[in-house]
Amino acid sequence: MLVFEPLRAAYGWASDRLHRFVIDGMADNARVCDRARVRYFPYVEPSARAGRGLLAALGESACVVITDDYPAFFLPRMVDAAGEQLDVLLEAVDSNGLLPIRQAERAYPTAHQFRRYLHGALPERLS
Repeated sequence: MLVFEPLRAAYGWASDRLHRFVIDGMADNARVCDRARVRYFPYVEPSARAGRGLLAALGESACVVITDDYPAFFLPRMVDAAGEQLDVLLEAVDSNGLLPIRQAERAYPTAHQFRRYLHGALPERLS
């Protein structure tokens, strides 16, 4: 297993502050993966589009590629594009919380409203 965590250099919301947050998280992930003896490949793109084709190249020797299912930001388009580049199955898994993010039938504008929904929906999912 290889955990590949890329960070693109250029996108609409790129900022030094956001990239510092992601890079700090990569350092934490590297320590966790090292303790678990999992191969980890953090990639910070040095310039725009420098990492183009990297996922496809890594996927050439893969049996399956698993990604996070997070339906916001530019990620859905990125996952769709990755699926077109890979010759193996691309499986998107929701790892965002206790309840699958797509379980809710509508968006909740406040955390309070979502928590009320979660308290009702979560018990049956935990059994």
